[in-house]
Amino acid sequence: MIKIILFPKRIKTPTCFTSATYQKKIPAKPVGQTLQRAGLLSVSQVSEVLQYQAQNRHQRFGEILVLWGWLKQETYDFFAEQLPRLASEGCQKSLGEYLKSAGLLDQAQVDQILQQQPQTGLSFGELAVLKGWVKQETIDVFLEYVNRDSTSFSAHQNHASLESRRKRLIDIMGASVGLGITALLFLPLAIAIRVDSPGPIFYSQSRIGFRGKRFQFWKFRSMYQDADKRKHLVDNQAQGYIFKNENDPRITRVGRFLRRTSLDELPQFWNVLKGEMSLVGTRPPTFDEVIRYEPHHFQRLKVKPGITGEWQVNGRSSVKDFDEIVAMDLDYQRKWSVGYDLHLIGKTISVVFHKNGAC
Repeated sequence: MIKIILFPKRIKTPTCFTSATYQKKIPAKPVGQTLQRAGLLSVSQVSEVLQYQAQNRHQRFGEILVLWGWLKQETYDFFAEQLPRLASEGCQKSLGEYLKSAGLLDQAQVDQILQQQPQTGLSFGELAVLKGWVKQETIDVFLEYVNRDSTSFSAHQNHASLESRRKRLIDIMGASVGLGITALLFLPLAIAIRVDSPGPIFYSQSRIGFRGKRFQFWKFRSMYQDADKRKHLVDNQAQGYIFKNENDPRITRVGRFLRRTSLDELPQFWNVLKGEMSLVGTRPPTFDEVIRYEPHHFQRLKVKPGITGEWQVNGRSSVKDFDEIVAMDLDYQRKWSVGYDLHLIGKTISVVFHKNGAC
């Protein structure tokens, strides 16, 4: 089922992992199922262990997991014994202490996150996920047992743009128009892309959105099919955690036209309609970029990523310093208003028609 968010909801700041006052009952679930939902075991792994256990009844489920090297002993013990008690006992420790008790983080990682939190504006769970140390599914399971109404990406007050109904209405209207244009141009663009080089018409990539939430980012394919595998062969002309090369040999002939006219970005109107992106926002980074961020870089994730923004309308070919891009993103957050969004949309249309700044 495809979920489309019509209007943003005000998200409550969770009290999880700050007090022991919350109590509720959750039906007991097999530990294997819980570990699977937490992203620590796959379906096939659980099935294989259960089949082996059926033939070797003297061995316990957890013993097999540890023996086969699929799970640490402390991780299994935590999910089998301590986690179920949280539903009735409430929070007695911080999230970092629980993750450390489960063998999912060490003390150095906990200390690093706590040190960086004030500069990032993100919660402990958000930073742990964005650094690639813990899976989002794992954090979700922790919160399910402690506070079902909270999420790991709602620990702080949202930026005003996220709760603006007018901004969301403009996004829906703009995305509808954009998708209509995409439908009209789809057939000739699809034919041109396929004739120029073999491969799919669309290019999809996992990107990082608001407060670290992952989503599938869509574009018309402008590079050869093996472009990602050949990335290491191309020189990066940018500074910092972005990749740019004005004469990237991986771009096809049709792809250069698509990028020069920004037609390759038309499918992103689908991301806007679904609520994963906005018409105006910050550039959506890849996970490989985010795991190398300095603490202050995470501030750019406090708003939804956009099809256009400060960087796009101020010469995205000429600005090649990542810190300068971050400064533009933070400047946008400070300046934001519905009127300012409309101003940037107008400037974007002018840039596209003049083919200025595209690459």
